[in-house]
Amino acid sequence: MTAFSRKTFSEAMRYFRKHNKLSQIELSDQLSRSHALFQNVSQSMVSHWEGGNVEPSLLRRLGMAHFFPQPYHYDHIESGRLQKALRYREEFLGDRCLYEYPISKKDIFSWDALPASLKEMIAQGHKNTFSTPIEVVLRTMNITAPSVLCLLHGSAVVGHALFTVQGNVFKLASYGAVSKSARHELTKAISDLSCSYELYTVVRSSSLEQYLKDIYMRKVAQLDALSFYRGMSSQVFENPFSHCNLYDAADFRLMRYSQMRDEAAEALF
Repeated sequence: MTAFSRKTFSEAMRYFRKHNKLSQIELSDQLSRSHALFQNVSQSMVSHWEGGNVEPSLLRRLGMAHFFPQPYHYDHIESGRLQKALRYREEFLGDRCLYEYPISKKDIFSWDALPASLKEMIAQGHKNTFSTPIEVVLRTMNITAPSVLCLLHGSAVVGHALFTVQGNVFKLASYGAVSKSARHELTKAISDLSCSYELYTVVRSSSLEQYLKDIYMRKVAQLDALSFYRGMSSQVFENPFSHCNLYDAADFRLMRYSQMRDEAAEALF
């Protein structure tokens, strides 16, 4: 099996396409439907990449690895670009942590009936990461009686998701995790809870917001530094790019965000 890198990209791409029983046309179609960076990729372009006639950008090489999903092996120059992008890791998604806290309990409560100590913990965590108070977000999303999924380590909250289901819409008003393992558990739980629903979620300006744009979620509102997006839950959790970019290595998401920030800065001059 050939790993993805700049030197071996063509061979790795061809191997994993065939391993997944995709024709070049099927691959180009899935890529373009799954992420805006690949929107105009054609069968001809896939053929040129596999043949080594054309070298795609680092971002597209990395995206292709994550599509399958596989790790990407960086050369020295590429590693420098990655380090720049890693500055944008999100604390509220548990991308950075000193300790892994094992989850001793996972449960769903009524927000109004939640013990005051837990409610205060979640509200403060929300304020620290989203800036806007939780009550304001709930009002903006027209949520009156939310439930809250709590991931607990003893009596401490290590992950949470504040949500409700109204009609066919799963409304996600707040979420956060303190570690990688808690983020994995939280993401899986949100995926299960929202399955088959339309997803209406809040997100602050970050690489995660850029990712939602790139997978064709619709921005429907803005409140200070917060944005609100809608689309089917499957657009997020069944997207082939999401395995890496929501659960594991978010290199592609972060490098895409870094690229878009650089382009926006250049446009000012």
